[in-house]
Amino acid sequence: MLRLAGALVGLVFGQLGLKLAMEAKPERTRRRRVLCFAAGIGAMTVWFFLWMGLLGDHELSYLYPFEAVGSVVLSLAAIMILKERLTLRLSLGIALITAGVFLVSLS
Repeated sequence: MLRLAGALVGLVFGQLGLKLAMEAKPERTRRRRVLCFAAGIGAMTVWFFLWMGLLGDHELSYLYPFEAVGSVVLSLAAIMILKERLTLRLSLGIALITAGVFLVSLS
C-alpha cells in the first residue's frame, strides 16, 4: 500500500511540476521553470518505477482504479496549488470517478 501511495504522489507532483514548468508567466524565471521541469521529470520517474513494480506484484484490475483516484487527487491539487477553478462539470466528474472506484473496489 505504501508503494501505491508513493506512486500516486509521484504522479500528482510530476504532473504539477511539468504544468508549472510549461506555463510562461512573467514572474517565473527561466531557472525556476527548469527546476520545476526537473522536479516533474524526477517525480514522474519515481512514479514509473513504482508503478512497474506494482504491476509485477498485483493484477491490473486491482491497480487500475487507483489511476482514477490519481485523476481526482490531481484535479484537487490543481485547484489548491495552481488556483484552477472548480466547475460544476469537474465536480460531477470527480463524483462519478469516486463512485466508480468505490463500485470496482467492491467486486
